[in-house]
Amino acid sequence: MRSKSRAFLLPGLLTLSAGFPLLLPTCSPGVEAGSDAVAAESARTSSPPADQPLAGFRTELLELAFEAASAMPLHPHVKNRSRAQEAVVEACFDLDQPQRALGYVERIENWRRGAGYAEYAFYCAGHGSAGEVQPYLDQALRISEETGDENPQDWHRDRIRAKVAKTHVLLGRMDRAAEIEVALLASESGEVQAARAELASAEEFDSQVEALDRAVASGSFDLIRSALQAYAKLFDRFYEDHDRRSRVVEKLASAWTGLPAKIRIELTLDMASSALDHGDREQALELIGHAKSVLDASKWTAEHGIPLVARLAELRYRAGDEATARKELAAARARFEVERDLILDIYRAGVLRPIAEAYQAMGEAPSASKLYAQALEEGVHNPNSCPRAEDLSATCLSMALHGFEPDAELRARMLEIHAGLGPPW
Repeated sequence: MRSKSRAFLLPGLLTLSAGFPLLLPTCSPGVEAGSDAVAAESARTSSPPADQPLAGFRTELLELAFEAASAMPLHPHVKNRSRAQEAVVEACFDLDQPQRALGYVERIENWRRGAGYAEYAFYCAGHGSAGEVQPYLDQALRISEETGDENPQDWHRDRIRAKVAKTHVLLGRMDRAAEIEVALLASESGEVQAARAELASAEEFDSQVEALDRAVASGSFDLIRSALQAYAKLFDRFYEDHDRRSRVVEKLASAWTGLPAKIRIELTLDMASSALDHGDREQALELIGHAKSVLDASKWTAEHGIPLVARLAELRYRAGDEATARKELAAARARFEVERDLILDIYRAGVLRPIAEAYQAMGEAPSASKLYAQALEEGVHNPNSCPRAEDLSATCLSMALHGFEPDAELRARMLEIHAGLGPPW
């Protein structure tokens, strides 16, 4: 969901609730660090960004999601606990709740706290609070240099540093970003490339494309995947520029050959979402049609296939093909019922949530409610509380992000599940 932080045209294209409105983040580039302009800007923007008005039920869902994640004991579940806590932090940024996010970040006990500080700095940089950025970047970098984790790994360090680098990009500090980026693992460089692509000017377009071409030519899976994500950002950035958008399309179509089908489908659907953001339903439907053809060309387990079908149906509905969208979503729901017992119990709720989200997007709240209730029950099927806590947290986040307000009965059941978390973990 976080294309703001936190996903080609295809052969065919080559031929041719009662809550307050949310204020979504917008990012704008700054100026070079060290200049008088930066000092002046920091002086003017020293206030921290405030949480935006948010419907009460969404706030409650975020709180329950974080408390469910935090219920997991640190030992031996610090990794699962921190990952689930980080997901809540990301949702807070998506819903413009930076102070709530920061409070949650400070309760994370492993390296992901550093990633959270870097994301907070990124949010500040994009929301007129440049004076707040540096202390949190410094804290993030300090954590990246620590070896306190039981099994510290290079990708942990570089995940944090990549977020620091993308914040420098947002502020126009390209030299600082480059110093960090050159030492990153290939698997962690994508965020920096995507940040550059999101801010690229028309004059920078050619150099951006040349850099991404070199990444693709390297043959490295990680570099190619990062380049494709950046190309997708350029597709959105220059959507109204037909010539540049067509050039990006050609690059994507030649670069993504051989990548796993799931990656290609997700990137294509991200581009379809961009087309819809630009009011281009026809282009979106072409992209959705291609994603469907890639999906149909392979055999998928229910665990992996159903969520993709649900997302595709949601986008198809947004693009105006409502009848087909409902038909595809109904088929996904029916498949779950038929193949439920073939899905491991710890994954069933995760298969149901995207279906519920799609029904919510289609304005069918009763169906969404049934699916969310079913997801809650599937989430407690496992006797151990760790997967129960993870599923409860994820379901709360899904509701919050998609604007679904649980009724009194559903809310009571969620609180009951939370209260029941405990040994065995």
